[in-house]
Amino acid sequence: MTATLREGRQPTASTQRTSVIAAGFGQNIILTTVTTFILVYLLQYARISVAGMAVVTAIVAAAKVFDAICDPLMGSIIDRTSSRWGKMRPYIAFSALPVAALTTMLFAVPDWPEPAKLAFFGASFFAWGLAYTACDVPYWGLIGSAFPEPGERNRVIAGVRAFGGISLGLATLGMPWFARLLSGGDTTALGWTLAVGIAAFAGMGLYSLAFFNTRERPRPDGEERLSFRVLFTTLAGNRPLLLVLAGSVLGFGRYIVQAG
Repeated sequence: MTATLREGRQPTASTQRTSVIAAGFGQNIILTTVTTFILVYLLQYARISVAGMAVVTAIVAAAKVFDAICDPLMGSIIDRTSSRWGKMRPYIAFSALPVAALTTMLFAVPDWPEPAKLAFFGASFFAWGLAYTACDVPYWGLIGSAFPEPGERNRVIAGVRAFGGISLGLATLGMPWFARLLSGGDTTALGWTLAVGIAAFAGMGLYSLAFFNTRERPRPDGEERLSFRVLFTTLAGNRPLLLVLAGSVLGFGRYIVQAG
């Protein structure tokens, strides 16, 4: 009997579809909040100077390069994973809480001297990137495993994208208002910390549905695993993928413009 079947009753296709879409909705609230508001928070509420923002830019650029390496590496780690929950779902289960906590930490920079603030942010941002990779890569892999039929899988991805757009709008429009509400008047750094913390834990709560209400398709016996050597050799020779990764790194520049 496979590990998938040992977990008990198989969830219906409708339950799996709804849970995966809800998980993407919650995850995207966090991603939108961080990418849209982190620089504004650092400038206005953490009181990072213009010179300090140059350091922040370097930290984020380095983290983006690091993430570009970690994404395929995470895929290879998942490929080598074997558990009673499958390959992807264990990472979905255990990454939710770290992502929520680290997202809150990004918006909770202590009132320390600026070098200490930058060190705190840098450590938190790198840790957040690692945790987010550990939740994002298996999430998209799970969609392919839980929905092997192409038509159904495409419908699920379309739903994830559609509700991702809704969560983007809600986070972009709602987070400043929510932070102001929790500040009790003019928006404060504490108001942002509370607003982001509530949104992050709620979002990761929705994300956890992808663990509880899905099942992976059993992997065929004898299927070859991708080695790290082959992985990085293939990556180094894949020019289109390298250009995509470079574009992701350089695309951060628009957030600098937005903050300005």
